[in-house]
Amino acid sequence: MLEAFLESAIEEGLNLDYKDIAAAENPDKLSTIISAFANAEGGLIVLGVAEKEEFDEREHGLRIKPGRITWGSKSLTREKIESMLIDRIRPWVTGLRIHTIRNEAEEAVFLIDVPQSMRPPHQASDKRYPLRYNFQNLAMDHHQIEDLFFKRLRPIIRPQLEILSFAKDKSTISMRIGLSNEGSVIGKHVLFFGEFLNCANVQKKDLRWFLGVEPISGRERSFTVSYHSPIDVVHPRIVSYAGSIDVELSGPLVISFLIGAEDAPTTRFWSGVSPAYLVGRGHDFQKEPLILAATSPEEEYDEEANDQLFRQLGLDPEEYKKMIREIITSLDPESLRKSIANFEEFAKRFS
Repeated sequence: MLEAFLESAIEEGLNLDYKDIAAAENPDKLSTIISAFANAEGGLIVLGVAEKEEFDEREHGLRIKPGRITWGSKSLTREKIESMLIDRIRPWVTGLRIHTIRNEAEEAVFLIDVPQSMRPPHQASDKRYPLRYNFQNLAMDHHQIEDLFFKRLRPIIRPQLEILSFAKDKSTISMRIGLSNEGSVIGKHVLFFGEFLNCANVQKKDLRWFLGVEPISGRERSFTVSYHSPIDVVHPRIVSYAGSIDVELSGPLVISFLIGAEDAPTTRFWSGVSPAYLVGRGHDFQKEPLILAATSPEEEYDEEANDQLFRQLGLDPEEYKKMIREIITSLDPESLRKSIANFEEFAKRFS
């Protein structure tokens, strides 16, 4: 399985790092890598596989891929690695797992599974607080460290929009609005306030007291959907549901919404879906709901989530990126006007 994984040549990134087995002899450096992963989104460290860097024509590093396997000695064990690290990472990363792979000669490679920490920030042996960024481990600035300390003490509320059913003949979807808490404390007084665009009608499906639906005055095909409960709470690592609605579509559904809670920052998100996407997807709603991608301009850019959101809206993400590049690289007023006109035609698909 290890050999098959290496043959796939997955490059290093935010959640994956390759390290020669010699790194086990440098626990200070290893503590920096593990702390950086735990302070970010977590990830996998393959200890016992050398890095193979690829360069462009100007000798600039483009990407890092797995190289040869560098097996460790029989005497090197998971317990030894853990004992070297446990004194160098403060606080210790709860949930960290080290899995050993041995060959016929009993030589070892180690898979270090680092979870996204619930108690950041973590300090490495050099007394710095590293953060994983792309395939680098960078020392954090003061405000980043401060933000992670506050993360321990506040809820982090995120959306979970689930499509429960889709009636093709009426272009009507049944949607459940969920709120998850990725923080370590209970979320109180949770707020959801959304604007649903391109809707012929929006109606509540259940009698939830604190869920409201209203047409937006002066704007056609637009509705507000809001939820604000003084008594409901969202527990850490659990999805709580505000309620369900039926949405009759008159085009690609575009949703702009705010989410917040007591002691949590209020954050704007975007989501949406087109009838054509649902028809083409052919999802079996009898088995499970379809969870929509949602992105926020106030959070770190997530290319995969952004691309998925474009696909949900019936748009080609590569086409969008190409048009943006054409606008940015236009060399004269005429080409700029043409590029903007093309983009405006592209954007009309939202309306």
